[in-house]
Amino acid sequence: MCFECVPRADGFGTGDCVLFLPGWGFRGDVIALEGLPPLQVFYPTRSILDVPIEEYLEFIKGLKGQGRRVILMGWSMGGVYVYRYIDLFKEVVHRVVFCSMRKNYPAVLIESMCEMLKRDKGLCLRYFYRECFKGQAIAYKRFKQGIEEKLVEAVTIDELLRGLEFLQENPVDELKSCGTEAETLLIHGEDDAVAPVGLMPEVDEGVKVVLFKGCGHLPFLEQGFFKELIGVEGGG
Repeated sequence: MCFECVPRADGFGTGDCVLFLPGWGFRGDVIALEGLPPLQVFYPTRSILDVPIEEYLEFIKGLKGQGRRVILMGWSMGGVYVYRYIDLFKEVVHRVVFCSMRKNYPAVLIESMCEMLKRDKGLCLRYFYRECFKGQAIAYKRFKQGIEEKLVEAVTIDELLRGLEFLQENPVDELKSCGTEAETLLIHGEDDAVAPVGLMPEVDEGVKVVLFKGCGHLPFLEQGFFKELIGVEGGG
């Protein structure tokens, strides 16, 4: 099975759940950095680009077959992936949540990141992680003490280069409401240095936009994220 699960804080596994597609350089377990979430969260065990779209759809359908409503949450590169396949996803999920989205990644930025990666993967990733956590100093300290070095070891240069290519080739022009099939949210940190607020994609009137003050690139780590923005009792 190519999906793992972060259990709910109360230990139960019924009701609504989240399929979380993480961003570049990360794995899905980052969602539990500040503690267990109030919803059961599933995430792919390998790079999101290495999981065929058919496997995502089958996994979601399997959860629906258990009577569960699925919230699809794409963060940064994960959100770009959801955007690319939204016409397929919106038919099978209850809600679509985009986090920390940027409309495009210019060639000069991608080329610079590729060069840094090839020179020193560890240095490149540590620099990127520091940028991600700007505005979230306490979470960054916990990240460095906990999973940073495991991530640096786990992710490969090949998957990182393919991810950068994917970002460059898939600009997000406008986030549109999924209509009657699924509710749509865009969630963003006001202090995001990786995807600055000024570079957020345009949205149509059917997309609810929520900005978190004093928050960087990881808004799902903010206290109250799930309660206020996903509509579930409990803190993030």
